[in-house]
Amino acid sequence: IVANNMVQLGFDAAGNQVTTPQDMEGIQAQNTGTREYYFNSIFIGGSVVNANNDTMAFADFSSGTRILKNNIFWNARSSASGGAKNYAIYVNQAPPPPGLSSDYNDLYATGTNGFVGRLCCGVDYPTLAAWQAASGQDAHSISMDPQFINPNGNASSVDLHILNASPCVGAGITIPGITVDLDGDPRANPRQERPLRSQQHARVDIRIAALRGHVAFPRLRGHRDMRQIVHGRQNAAVIAKRTCHRRNDG
Repeated sequence: IVANNMVQLGFDAAGNQVTTPQDMEGIQAQNTGTREYYFNSIFIGGSVVNANNDTMAFADFSSGTRILKNNIFWNARSSASGGAKNYAIYVNQAPPPPGLSSDYNDLYATGTNGFVGRLCCGVDYPTLAAWQAASGQDAHSISMDPQFINPNGNASSVDLHILNASPCVGAGITIPGITVDLDGDPRANPRQERPLRSQQHARVDIRIAALRGHVAFPRLRGHRDMRQIVHGRQNAAVIAKRTCHRRNDG
């Protein structure tokens, strides 16, 4: 289970946009078996010229059973030129994708060359309605600004908590076994599509310290030391692999 995570990509530690082409994937699913993704917030921002690498808030290159519920996948990155595209969700299977169960998410793409989704064989879906029709998924999902507090911030100020007026508040579904958020607070019912508390509690527990050349993960309270430095590709999927707890209390 991959739950209660927050990932920002497209900016370096100082808050400057990463303007060189990079392979950015907030969460990447690979291999087979059953994989579950709940209450994860992904934001990809910034812009690039002569882009040749697609970016994906959620990238699925796996088979087997994949369950996605109560996630926020927002790709706001813009490609001014070049062939790169920017997806909220990318599933490398022909429609309808076998084994995929996705619903009660916020799938949002706002940048130039941005698309809500893509399925195998080169078909892009610019709107939620188009994605729903092709995939047969996300019947109860939305495609709206989640109102993150500060998605474009630097390593100290980035904040993917949501404002109280966010359309994601109350838009989720109860997930058995995940009863607290990353701050350790009980989740309301219905569950919000968020890993953390909303506006009045703006503490960030997972912070991407730098996104150009490496990604740094600080220690998580209540768990073993999870500090990791990932060099090379700008792919934060490792955050999922290293925080797979049924109760990620923060």
